[in-house]
Amino acid sequence: IVFAEVKARSEKSIAEPREFVDIRKQRKIIRTAEIYLSENPTEKQPRFDVVEVKKDKMKIHINHIINAFEVE
Repeated sequence: IVFAEVKARSEKSIAEPREFVDIRKQRKIIRTAEIYLSENPTEKQPRFDVVEVKKDKMKIHINHIINAFEVE
């Protein structure tokens, strides 16, 4: 089961989209996943991904980062 955070930025952004998924945001995603899994039990191992969407003048670039952050 995958919990994914999608971050989009333009080519003029000061950082990569994944850099905006800081530790505070990661904890929030993990907590949300814990609540969901407590209400929807499964034997499946959860995974936390980040999907980066970068836009330039002519194209959209998508980068799917699997297991984007460590779970404590």
